[in-house]
Amino acid sequence: MNFQEAFKKKTWRTAMDEEIQAIKKNETWELVSLPKGHKAI
Repeated sequence: MNFQEAFKKKTWRTAMDEEIQAIKKNETWELVSLPKGHKAI
């Protein structure tokens, strides 16, 4: 199953939303701008 297929399923979307909320609540990640000249992997 790829992302597009998973995203169509309500249970997967709910799980993804819950995971994102936990990441935000726990301050697991910090969103930053990509430095000029670099590529995201």
